[in-house]
Amino acid sequence: MRGIAVLVYAVFVACVSLMPLAGGGVGQWDKAAHLAMYGLFALLGCWAVRRPSPFFFLCIGIVAYGGLMEILQSLTPARMMSLYDFLANTLGVVLGALLGRSLLPAARRERMPHGGHPREGK
Repeated sequence: MRGIAVLVYAVFVACVSLMPLAGGGVGQWDKAAHLAMYGLFALLGCWAVRRPSPFFFLCIGIVAYGGLMEILQSLTPARMMSLYDFLANTLGVVLGALLGRSLLPAARRERMPHGGHPREGK
């Protein structure tokens, strides 16, 4: 079920990235929007995968997906490809991954009995 949430979010990112902008776009907040959107993407991935090795490859995939969206924007009317947008996407993935890896394990430990440690004698 968690993987479905990531896929739904990927479709959302594609729709937002490829729809023509009305009224000139988001202006000065453009890079912040890229960073936030891809940071949330990585957080969702961290929540869905839970293990470091597959999560690392998922993050690489999200960065590649951001690059693909930029390339596809060059083919979309009223949109253009931007290296700076790609860099903001990538920074968002890195920050989201760091945040997810630092916050989510702590949240999981709090839900586990005995602070996340195996029971004594087992």
